[in-house]
Amino acid sequence: MRTYLKPRQARRTTTPRLAALARSGTTPGAVSGTFAPGCGQKGHAPRYESLTQVTAPADSRQARPPKNRGAIFRGPRAHDLFGEQRIAKIALAGPGIVSAGDNCDTSVIIRKAVESKMRVPALGVLGGMGPLATADFLYKLAAATRAGHDQEHIPVLVYGDCTTPDRTAAVLGKGPSPLPQLLEGIEFLNAARCAVIAVPCNSAHVWYQDMADASLAPVLHIVEASARQVQRNDPKTRRVGVLSTEGTHRMGIYKGVLEKMGFEVLTPRPDEFSTLVSPGIADIKGNRMHEAEEKFDVAADRLIERGAQQIILGCTEIPLGMVRRTRDNPRTVVDSTQALVTAVIERFEQGAFRA
Repeated sequence: MRTYLKPRQARRTTTPRLAALARSGTTPGAVSGTFAPGCGQKGHAPRYESLTQVTAPADSRQARPPKNRGAIFRGPRAHDLFGEQRIAKIALAGPGIVSAGDNCDTSVIIRKAVESKMRVPALGVLGGMGPLATADFLYKLAAATRAGHDQEHIPVLVYGDCTTPDRTAAVLGKGPSPLPQLLEGIEFLNAARCAVIAVPCNSAHVWYQDMADASLAPVLHIVEASARQVQRNDPKTRRVGVLSTEGTHRMGIYKGVLEKMGFEVLTPRPDEFSTLVSPGIADIKGNRMHEAEEKFDVAADRLIERGAQQIILGCTEIPLGMVRRTRDNPRTVVDSTQALVTAVIERFEQGAFRA
């Protein structure tokens, strides 16, 4: 069925580019009303009405497209169509990629948009936890890749959702689970057909099995990568200290992996988590690097005093506050971010990212 549209006069558009993107995404069977609160428009972009109209369901979460493809939803449906995520999809896809049938199928839109851009299999990065840790991972990946020019580097697609709920708070029962948003990221990277997925956040690996089960590509395990780096540094090492978030510690993900490999695991005491490690991680999130370094150094020294032969920095934000110590002690300090980079490059050299 063909839908005939009649334009109405716009009052004012505060962001012409955004409005243009929205208009370019208007397709038969999906027509906008006024912008709902919170969608980023102070005025009204040009509105279009179909000749047939229906009223939206009271609960917008249960809204579905009407059977009459010439009909529209008012209010919630308009916001769904031209919300930030929808406009981002249209912008990414470009002309001719999104069709009328894609309006309610996020995976189709993402797949078409990303496939149109990515010409070879890419590394998918589920990041944003936190933003600095993701940036550090990307920097270390580029620095460690043997490449003579841009085209020899590893293609990377980053899904960086920094709104993902705090992992430690979830483990301690003080906040919501991050799993739904982690799985949304996996779905995005699945749609892009990434060859391998890396998650540069140790605490997120509490939900590793859920992510791995949902992923179409292998998901690298940062804890296992760090444990292998301990063995490479010194096969004779028997006692390993781990500096991590309290959530990672409570769930025992390092303890389980390391003990299976024959290591004795040493961790900070409860008071050291509360006065040194957790405040140090908070300093990193607040860009207070010097203050973080002082706290992490004390925590690491105490693990060494208790017999640790190597120390794993088991939170990808901790290396940002221990740059000097990691540089000066490469055989006794294991940067989990760098260990994950090594695992990615091993996959790359094995041909995992070849078209």
